[in-house]
Amino acid sequence: MIKKTIEVLGTKGDLTTFLLTLGTGLLFALIVKEPVICNDSHFYLKYSRDIDQAGLAFYSETKLPFYYWLFPTVLSSITRFNAENVIPIYIFIQCILWAGVSFFTYKIFELLTNRKTISLACGLATGLIPEALQWSAYFLSDILFIFLFSAFSFLLISIITRDNFCRKKAAILIALGILITLSRPTGFIVTALGTVVLLLHLFQKKQIKASICIILIYAISGLFIISLSPNDQSESPESRVTVSGYLLLFKELFSTGTIIHDRPQLSKAPLPEDSGSI
Repeated sequence: MIKKTIEVLGTKGDLTTFLLTLGTGLLFALIVKEPVICNDSHFYLKYSRDIDQAGLAFYSETKLPFYYWLFPTVLSSITRFNAENVIPIYIFIQCILWAGVSFFTYKIFELLTNRKTISLACGLATGLIPEALQWSAYFLSDILFIFLFSAFSFLLISIITRDNFCRKKAAILIALGILITLSRPTGFIVTALGTVVLLLHLFQKKQIKASICIILIYAISGLFIISLSPNDQSESPESRVTVSGYLLLFKELFSTGTIIHDRPQLSKAPLPEDSGSI
């Protein structure tokens, strides 16, 4: 039985990658036991509690930009499912998602190289990153975002390398794109950059109608996202996490010579106006 199992895992590199990553993640979770709460965690936990209290009304009443909705919704759903075991359920889900990332990494390299050894090495190298194992205990959206983007990337590369674009895969790509966009402000940007590659492929295959539809979807969505900005820009905490709010923040930081926010050692004083320096 054991010998047969080893033989199956040897031929199924994707399954091996998934199981080893999952097992390592769960073992690490058993050692750590306690979740890690950092500054951004409070942000997500607050809106998770708001969803618990308001229910579906939250999505129509909140001023929080929609590209932060997904993770608080996941946390709220876990609470509703089993309020007494939120932490172990959450960490277990995080471990499964990261194992999924290693799985998709394996599949991506299998498409690109067609070599199981390289694919297995890349999948395990990704899955067993020490810092990534720590993320399973953090109340942050990083692992969820990376998992969704890994799935999106795998499907995109599969379509291009196998030339098998169809309506079903287009629908899945759109669904993943929406979930990624709901996970963080940069989500829409990274899916748009990835889709540029798909557009080039579709143009090359003279699938003009599909290309035009994709361009229109991204153009309209992009303009809508950039336009989001509450009127009470100076007082609303939600306004500071909009895309436009970030642009204003960076404009202010760079005008004062600040390169990285809250990192004074990486900041510099602005150059004198008559210094002649670029």
